[in-house]
Amino acid sequence: MDQQSNTPPSNPPKINATVPDPAMLDSSYKSPKDDEIVPKPYKSSGSSKDTNKLIMLAASVLMGMLALGGAAYYLFAGQGASLFQSSTTPQIPTLVVIEGEVQVKTAEQADWINAVADQEISKAMLVKTGNASKAIIKFPDKSETRLNQNSVVEFTEIIKTKYHLKQVTGEVYHRVMPDTKRLYTVEMKGLNVFAEGTAYDIQETGATNFVVKAIEGKVTITGANSLEQKFSAGQEAQAVSGESPTATVGKIDPEQFNSPWFQFNKKRDTDQKYTLGVFANTKAPTLTVSTPKDGTKTKSTKIALKGKTDADAIVKIKINDSSTIIPTKKGQFGVSIDLKDGQNKITVQAYTTGGVLTEKVVTLEKLVPTPTPTKKPSGSSSAGTKVFELTNVKSSSEGKIAVTWKMSNYEEPNGFMVIYSKNQNPQFPPRGGDVQTYVNGGNRRSITLEAGPLDLGGTFYVRACRYIADTNQCYEYTQNESVVVAPTEWGAPSISLTGAMSGNRSVDLNWKITGGAALQGYKIVWSTSQNPTYPQNQASSKEMTEQELAQVLGANDLAQSVGLSWGSEGVSSPAAVSKTLTFSSSYAAGRWYIRVCRVRSSECDVYSNQIEVTTTD
Repeated sequence: MDQQSNTPPSNPPKINATVPDPAMLDSSYKSPKDDEIVPKPYKSSGSSKDTNKLIMLAASVLMGMLALGGAAYYLFAGQGASLFQSSTTPQIPTLVVIEGEVQVKTAEQADWINAVADQEISKAMLVKTGNASKAIIKFPDKSETRLNQNSVVEFTEIIKTKYHLKQVTGEVYHRVMPDTKRLYTVEMKGLNVFAEGTAYDIQETGATNFVVKAIEGKVTITGANSLEQKFSAGQEAQAVSGESPTATVGKIDPEQFNSPWFQFNKKRDTDQKYTLGVFANTKAPTLTVSTPKDGTKTKSTKIALKGKTDADAIVKIKINDSSTIIPTKKGQFGVSIDLKDGQNKITVQAYTTGGVLTEKVVTLEKLVPTPTPTKKPSGSSSAGTKVFELTNVKSSSEGKIAVTWKMSNYEEPNGFMVIYSKNQNPQFPPRGGDVQTYVNGGNRRSITLEAGPLDLGGTFYVRACRYIADTNQCYEYTQNESVVVAPTEWGAPSISLTGAMSGNRSVDLNWKITGGAALQGYKIVWSTSQNPTYPQNQASSKEMTEQELAQVLGANDLAQSVGLSWGSEGVSSPAAVSKTLTFSSSYAAGRWYIRVCRVRSSECDVYSNQIEVTTTD
């Protein structure tokens, strides 16, 4: 056998290599018949070394593809599977903070068990806090559900596109991370509260009521009828189970932010580097009280308080034992204060929306005039026998009683009290059911009683007494007389009022009167303080008429002032049951209390329930 030479021949033979048709890779491939077209063989012009290199290159490519395929399998089927989660993939929140007594259970379990740190919270699981306890549940996207004491939350749905919670009871702070693809919804008493990238607090305030406070971002509440109520950071909405929360948005009382619960959440938001919303307002507002000056002494029963603060500050007035938030306009404020005898302490507070406080205290003294002593009756007189008796008691017409009396051989009194009642022997100070009418001056001897319980008719008992003002007492009484009174058309009605905002400064009012009539029409009264009256309640320290405001701020400044804090509008028709009330520019935007009342003579005698609305500019 010839020895093979390693030297390539000078004229190497050509190698013809046929590349199989791809169809040949199929097991169903059959050899072509003689008359079939066969692919022309591929002729290589390279050497055997070139062929080997080609085979090695193909093998390398194949190995690389196998390696990439394995990595892809590991990535997609193993640790990297989360990149391809569906919208229904469970998201597992965990209990990251436990303070005090925190318990969990599933909807099917009867008994609660103690929670442990880092415990996973699954669908249909409930979390409960005890007294003086707190809990924080953190979601994979860093959203947090924070339970205050004595609260229960059920996690009804936890998937990639939706976190749905049911707040069963108590108070819960919801910190929601911004994500347009995920909806964080809280169900509370049949209503839904939702937001994307926000912080808000939901607090149960009654069996059917709760309040939502927006801390950062925007919040929306929806009812069963799909109506929405939207509000923003620094505002709160009062909601009632089964109703759409309309006409209930107002400013949050910033004093609440100094409570331990909100301070806890502020610290948590700060530590976790969340957007702080109203909590970011840490600079104390400026505050100036221009009038009255501290130490003022006055004989007046009223005094004007005027001042200025930052345009976005919230002003709260505390006078003696009452307090209220008052409207401002471009930082200016002005109210009329009713003073009690002696010392009066007025505290003016300016808050940022996040609760940072600046405070001024003004102390006033209302001087008390020295009364002129009045002698009490001596019981006898040298002039003759004392006489004090009713001489005539009769019903002159429907709902009226005409009363006359005589008095002799008595020292002149300050006046008389005439008292009537369904009970015998009515007296002053009155008992339950007694109604008194003051007759000014000691020389009067007659009066006509009307309105009130007399409108219903029936049998009434009447007496008169001698009244001494400096002791506010009656010392002698007449005899007791009875009289039958016919009822009137006025009756003794009740008025129910409802309202809904129809614009930034307009509210649609509807009312119903039952058990009587409004023969002289109605008055709509509104105020920044609760339970407004007509005429204006002079005992209130928070109401101010247009004339008083002009005196406080000056007529030229009235249009630029903080606005009025009390107002009224007449409705002359006795048959009226509705009206749209529009607040003019004289009234600052903010929270208002509204009532409807029945007019009788020059004042109102029967009032509806009170509703609360918030106007905006």
